[in-house]
Amino acid sequence: MNKVFQAFDFDGWHMDQLGNRGTRYDYSGNQINISGSFQNFIEQSKNALNVSLVLNAVDQYGQSEIAAAPVDFLYTEVWSENTYSGLAGIIHSNDNYSNNRLSSILAAYVNKRISGAPGTINTAAVLLADAVIFANGGAHLELGEHILCNEYFPNDNLKMDAELVKQLIAYYDFSVAYENILRDHPQPISFGIMTDSGIALSKSAQKGKVWVSAGQAGNRQIYHFTNFIGVSTMDWRDPQGIQTSPEKQFDLPLMIKADSTVSRVWTASPDTNQGSPVSLDFTQAGDTLSFTLPGLHYWTAVVVEFDNSSSVVQTEAVNMPIGIKLGKNYPNPFNPATSIPFIINNDGKIIFKVINLKGQTVFETKSFYRAGNHEIRFTAEKLCSGIYLYSISNENATCYKKMLLIK
Repeated sequence: MNKVFQAFDFDGWHMDQLGNRGTRYDYSGNQINISGSFQNFIEQSKNALNVSLVLNAVDQYGQSEIAAAPVDFLYTEVWSENTYSGLAGIIHSNDNYSNNRLSSILAAYVNKRISGAPGTINTAAVLLADAVIFANGGAHLELGEHILCNEYFPNDNLKMDAELVKQLIAYYDFSVAYENILRDHPQPISFGIMTDSGIALSKSAQKGKVWVSAGQAGNRQIYHFTNFIGVSTMDWRDPQGIQTSPEKQFDLPLMIKADSTVSRVWTASPDTNQGSPVSLDFTQAGDTLSFTLPGLHYWTAVVVEFDNSSSVVQTEAVNMPIGIKLGKNYPNPFNPATSIPFIINNDGKIIFKVINLKGQTVFETKSFYRAGNHEIRFTAEKLCSGIYLYSISNENATCYKKMLLIK
């Protein structure tokens, strides 16, 4: 390798491996731990070559040992993980392995199964995978001259359409312009976020919902909204090339828990406005911050900036001082079932009631819930059409809202 670097002006050495191949033995029949040798091998390579180094952790094999070695970043070739949440999980695991010292690059081959023959790569599948990877602080290995959909890098059977070419430029411009909020390892926070619209928000990637993840860095809280409403598959690989573009959302009212004085709220997305930031009007009443997200296609980031004179809570779990936040049921009107989102800040017993306009309780249930975001599914098969009140309560508070049953 020293001869190689003497002859060619390469930046560094990308080392590869075969991943976990089960139990292995040396020539003498002694069982060996291959991943346990990675750190020492990398350290000796650094001493001998004095160049930038990276070792591909195939399917995360040996990544914790690699993260302890003198590598410039962490690289994962993704094979067994098929979910969008799993892609994010790889990045967060790498953050933990390196104590937030190293960033991650994923080799994640979209549409690999159909890459054996000429065709067009699925634009929605690529952009959704990129949105998830970028929003969680990682980067996606993609080639400039053609999309990388196969571990054999020269494979260029799948071509990009004009929309994907344009959007990929926008996504990479965005990842550079906002690298401080994407890759400076904001600390994950547990948060209270709700909407009065019929849109369902979730803490993980779920079909038909908007995935919201949040982190805090200094006096900023960063919220990432990734849209899975209207998609056809939750397999990021999209092996059959059938992924559909998420349904665009407009004017989404949001409420976020905010303990400190907010000085500014702004949003940016690689999908619109050439990625430029847009300030949002907001109101803050007590611990509740309210604003409207103007649009969401694949991925939009919202940044909440706090007054520097305020004491911003920077713990891993931001506690809500009030007991409950109750969301608007969806769908509404409904027949016969509807979902009711709510947030609680402490573990405990929750009482859910449905009350008619005469003040009579027509349904009641009690259950234990952990602190965080939850949803109750209510079915009104035995009730008549009309307006009802629904409530949730714990030992600290009770919240009420209206819903309309039409049969």
